[in-house]
Amino acid sequence: MKGILWARLQSDVPLTPLYPNDQPHHITLRYGAERCWWFWLEGIHFVAIAQELAHNHRVQAIALKLPWWIRLLCTNPHPHITVSWIDGAKAKESNEMLSQPHTSIPIRLTVECRIEFKLFMINFEHKLIITY
Repeated sequence: MKGILWARLQSDVPLTPLYPNDQPHHITLRYGAERCWWFWLEGIHFVAIAQELAHNHRVQAIALKLPWWIRLLCTNPHPHITVSWIDGAKAKESNEMLSQPHTSIPIRLTVECRIEFKLFMINFEHKLIITY
């Protein structure tokens, strides 16, 4: 069974969203992961360090420093929390934004996280959906 191995935030991020759509609740560690390989990590807690609040004209995200053992299993080149985005933008655009020139300010926050696995669901129109 495929899904997303993510780190769910254990408290609200004390930042004001820049854009109207916001749902800062997780860090994607592995997208399209097979649960049979990663189920043993579910429930493990760790602390990430927020280092940069970044945005462009479409998305806003927090760049993170992960503990070394979490970084080893993370396939995301830019570990982050998507904070907000404009209508029509996708939350995944945060990765592209963080790999290109963007506006940012340094921040220092600790972010307590819990590893979870979120299964992909397929609806009757054969569209991939993820339930929160």
